Amino acid sequence: MAKKRSTKATIPLGEELLAPTRVMTSVAGVDGTPGGWAVVIMDPKLLIVRKVIALSDLFDDRPDLEIVAVDVPIGLLERYEKGGRTCDREARKLLGKYRHSSVFPAPIRAALMAKSWEDACALSRNSAPQGKAIQ
Repeated sequence: MAKKRSTKATIPLGEELLAPTRVMTSVAGVDGTPGGWAVVIMDPKLLIVRKVIALSDLFDDRPDLEIVAVDVPIGLLERYEKGGRTCDREARKLLGKYRHSSVFPAPIRAALMAKSWEDACALSRNSAPQGKAIQ
């Protein structure tokens, strides 16, 4: 018989991961995923991985969260620039050759209103300065 897949995993944390000289708060890191949000919650004794449909669902069973960090781009460009936003280019420089590719390009503002991925790409392409190809 196949086991049901769970959207939540709880992992007890060993003492070596806890900072002995300070009180740890309950924190969550959130990133977009198809159909919702991927969430990692860390509190003094547990590491919890789950998926929620709406961000507000995160607080249904965890009203104690003191910090919630959501990975979303802010300060979007109005039109395409090679290498993306200045902050993205600078972050890539800081991360160096082994981790620079972990900084993903943010969409241009107009792409957020697109009806499809193809439309978003076309909007970005058409916003590029004339004579510049988007790589």
